[in-house]
Amino acid sequence: MHKKRIISVLNSFDRADGKRFEKFLESSYFNNRPGLKKKYLNARRAKNIDKSGFLTGKEKSYITSLIINYLKQRSIEKDELESELKLLRELFLRKQSRIFDTTSKKIMSGFNSKKRVEPQLLLKLYDYYTLLYNQHLTSSSKLNQAKVRKTLNYMLKAGISLTVYQMITVVIDYTSIIFYKNIPDDEFVNDYYDLMIRPLNIDYFYNKIKSDYEYAFLLELYSSMIKSHINIKDESEYERYKNLLLKYSSRLEKSEVTVHLQSLLDYCTRKIIRMQNENYFLSERFEIAMLLAENGFFLKDIYPYIPTDFFATTVILGLQANKIEETRNFIVLYSSKLSKDDALPMREYGFAHYYFKTGDYNLSLEHILNFKTKNDNFRHDSKILEIVCYYKIKDFDKSENALKSYSEFLSVEKFLVKSRKSRIKIFLGSFKKLIKYASMADTRKYKNEISFILHNLQKSEDFNYRDWLIGEFRELLY
Repeated sequence: MHKKRIISVLNSFDRADGKRFEKFLESSYFNNRPGLKKKYLNARRAKNIDKSGFLTGKEKSYITSLIINYLKQRSIEKDELESELKLLRELFLRKQSRIFDTTSKKIMSGFNSKKRVEPQLLLKLYDYYTLLYNQHLTSSSKLNQAKVRKTLNYMLKAGISLTVYQMITVVIDYTSIIFYKNIPDDEFVNDYYDLMIRPLNIDYFYNKIKSDYEYAFLLELYSSMIKSHINIKDESEYERYKNLLLKYSSRLEKSEVTVHLQSLLDYCTRKIIRMQNENYFLSERFEIAMLLAENGFFLKDIYPYIPTDFFATTVILGLQANKIEETRNFIVLYSSKLSKDDALPMREYGFAHYYFKTGDYNLSLEHILNFKTKNDNFRHDSKILEIVCYYKIKDFDKSENALKSYSEFLSVEKFLVKSRKSRIKIFLGSFKKLIKYASMADTRKYKNEISFILHNLQKSEDFNYRDWLIGEFRELLY
């Protein structure tokens, strides 16, 4: 157990973390076993922390606790404001008024020096003003009108900061629910709105604080976010939200800009799914995705790679938007920004779709056959692309064999979402008919049957390759 814990955390250390942890081991305050550092270093050099003769079971357990304490210490060191607030709280509890006042001024200077903000700062402001309020209330027994006003002002600022933060959190949660549920009148979505959003009256609160509260613009931005997602048919709400983000982007932390760009991305995706002004939002979504990629918005400390879902969706929708060469450049430039395990497979995946779009079906097939993944979503997509590629190069036997193999796999697939499985089955059923008629010597004899299939496809709900199937059946007719 200790071996697994140690290796798991140590594997997350970069070179700087490794050096810092070695220094951490030198501190007698944290480590009261002086000889442990040498044994630890020997075990690390041997690249086997559990190798016999290096560390005993108790020493491994002790190192695990030291690693945990190191991570706690690092989390404090990384956030200077949070560290200062912890100190301020300690000074208040110890009734150290003079040092408290000096430290509180330093903290306010830290707040004022922040040119870029994110909602998490509001929680720190809440803690800060709550401590000032409590300190002011208890530092003197004499309460005059000026002191009461100042004390109440601290309380008000603390309350506003907390309220704005809570409103923002609820908005983020609600827009996430809307996107992932993607059902306009789903009971859970409506209940959440009635219980959590409707009572907030965000616009009323914003109008009350906008002239006096420095960070009111955050609430204006999030108010626009939720309006755009709720009123998805009104595209002017989307444009207003996008313009507000441009207006305030210089005042937002990079991570906060990412939140809003992702929200705009989700909005575009919802519009594409609903086929509302689809061409415009396909192009819009690709431009926003490129902005995210070019500025490294996804490259965070915790997970310093572009997510595979983001990469794959950008490729597919970019090609759908006819951003052909832009998508090719995206694949070349940003496949290397994926994790080591995903970089090469997703490059193959990207180029498989790129060459299919450009009509080079042999190359598309070559890349998709080289694509190996454990991700079920991509596995289904790649199998369908393989079937279609064989069809396009007129290798109907291999296409039928691939179709049969995939259909058998799909029949025992237990983890695929029911609605997606249903759409894939519609595609497979239609494709089976396509091969049947395409492999016949004279398809004109079956014009009525093909026309009937084409008519039903045009009336059917949307699914992957639906438009492609319609085009292929039309080719059989003419």
